[in-house]
Formats: sequence, C-alpha cells, structure tokens
Amino acid sequence: MYLYVRGSVIAKIVGHNVIEHKIFVQHVPVWVKEELFNGKKLTDIINTKHENIRYLPGCIIPYNVVCSQSYLLFNTAVCISDVTVFKPKL
Repeated sequence: MYLYVRGSVIAKIVGHNVIEHKIFVQHVPVWVKEELFNGKKLTDIINTKHENIRYLPGCIIPYNVVCSQSYLLFNTAVCISDVTVFKPKL
C-alpha cells in the first residue's frame, strides 16, 4: 500500500506546483494501474472526486491532475511534458 500512497502524494505536490508556477504545462497526466474499488474504476473515482479514496482518503488531488490507465496517454504525456516524474516500484 505504501507504494500507491507515494504516487498520490507525488501527484498532489506536482499538481500544486504547476498551478503555482505558470511556466509549466498546467495539465498533469498520471498513469494509474486500473483496478476496481467498490465496483468503480479507480481512475474514474480519482478524476471525479479528486481523491484517491482507496490508498489516500481525505487527501485532495488538484483539479489539473488527470489519471488514466492508457499507455498511449502516458507516451504522449512523456513526449510533450516539461518534466517527467517516475515513481520507482520497490
């Protein structure tokens, strides 16, 4: 569980920083391994509630962070991003 919490925390920090510093692209795409939580896709929950209720409930993720399980989105995001952050799998 610790690994998933770190990803949400990183997304929250990056999302807030790009809002604060207008020199960066404001859209923050995040690749999320798809899983169901209470019968709903975790990516859909995060994108609508702006909260990872499975691994980090109560911590609001900024509106500019958009989660997807699509590798195509991930590849596009890496190509056009100002900065790319990877969370290593330990």
